[in-house]
Amino acid sequence: MNATNLTEATVVDGGLAVAFELIAAGRVVKCTVSRESLQHYFWLQPGADDARVLKILLGRRNLWVVS
Repeated sequence: MNATNLTEATVVDGGLAVAFELIAAGRVVKCTVSRESLQHYFWLQPGADDARVLKILLGRRNLWVVS
């Protein structure tokens, strides 16, 4: 994915998701990734704290796919 982060990722909804914005193809895209998706596709351990959630998401950017 050829995209540039516009905002820092933050844990939202009481820890149930991560939200961030990025620029892709010249457009601002608002993104939200659920904790459930992080656990299933990014191997996040259940009960992980907010810092670990962000580390897992951002550390595995190579797995992001835009469809």
